Amino acid sequence: MRNAFAVALIAGLFLSVAGTFGADDVNVTGKWDLTISSQRGERTSATQFKQDGEALTVIMQGRDGQEREAKGSVKGTAIEWSSTRETPRGDITITFTGTIDGDAMKGAVEFGTFGSGDWSAKRTGEE
Repeated sequence: MRNAFAVALIAGLFLSVAGTFGADDVNVTGKWDLTISSQRGERTSATQFKQDGEALTVIMQGRDGQEREAKGSVKGTAIEWSSTRETPRGDITITFTGTIDGDAMKGAVEFGTFGSGDWSAKRTGEE
């Protein structure tokens, strides 16, 4: 009985420590192709991510060709960022939430009160 308890305790500690190392290794810094799917259709653009610890800076290219900076965070394999844009109908905050899986990410995007959609990204291999 004692041996079974000791084996279970050691296995549990090993799994919790191994999981911690994997989460700390996540780093999304680099160039990615970001695809947004919404009621307006699908659009893919080159996007730059810069991660410093949990802090995240995202440089996205808008439909007008202008670069827009967004701020967010990476916690384990969870990622989120948001930016506010001026539009003729007022400012909207666009919020991305999702998960990281190696060289791929995916999640949901909220366009303020204007709707929602899905997003996915693949690392292009460039830094």
